[in-house]
Amino acid sequence: MQEYGRTLFVDNRKALAAVHYQERSIERDKTCFACHTDYAMFGNMKAKLNGLRHVWVQYVGKVPEKLALYQPYPNHNCLHCHEDARGYVENPVHKPFFAELSANTRSCLQCHNVAHDKKAAADGHFWQAGGGQ
Repeated sequence: MQEYGRTLFVDNRKALAAVHYQERSIERDKTCFACHTDYAMFGNMKAKLNGLRHVWVQYVGKVPEKLALYQPYPNHNCLHCHEDARGYVENPVHKPFFAELSANTRSCLQCHNVAHDKKAAADGHFWQAGGGQ
């Protein structure tokens, strides 16, 4: 998962993980779980079993070359913070889709489609506080 962790530092304002981390929208010690809430303590049994699968692969199995989500990313993971946030509620682009986004029939990722910019991380394109000085 280290390559995904590195994406928190890329210089790409469209990469969700980087923007949320660099803007301090999420607590540093809860970085992954802030967006992947279904893996946290209150996730359902399916999420818990998937978490155990991750542990098994990490210590006993073989990590696949390309990681993929087990199911489509749930909007609740975004909306638990954003649904009552002023920037979301007052954004005219979001308004026509409130019902669909809440019902999870339209994915937040249809528009916000760069979650982790692994290419920028691999290429060494990182943002530095203070302009890199």
